[in-house]
Amino acid sequence: MLEQAPQSGLLTLTTYNEYNIAIAKAQSAYQGLTGEINIGILDGTRISDLFPGVLSYFHEKHPNVEIKMQYYSFRRAKKAEKEAAAAAK
Repeated sequence: MLEQAPQSGLLTLTTYNEYNIAIAKAQSAYQGLTGEINIGILDGTRISDLFPGVLSYFHEKHPNVEIKMQYYSFRRAKKAEKEAAAAAK
């Protein structure tokens, strides 16, 4: 939203900053650098020491990508799979 300062015909500083933020977000989205990653992990699965480092590295390089981790039991995973299949019908 571009707003003009009263009687000056100039953009306000707040509006200018909001405009720049909107442009940056649009450019990031265009480059595929925004959004979220959902990672499901089954209980009992050993996550090596490398995995958290990889996630930290990815987050440093792509701070606009939200990383969500969800732990599941095998039983809950099968239930979720069945519910998703039923919802897709």
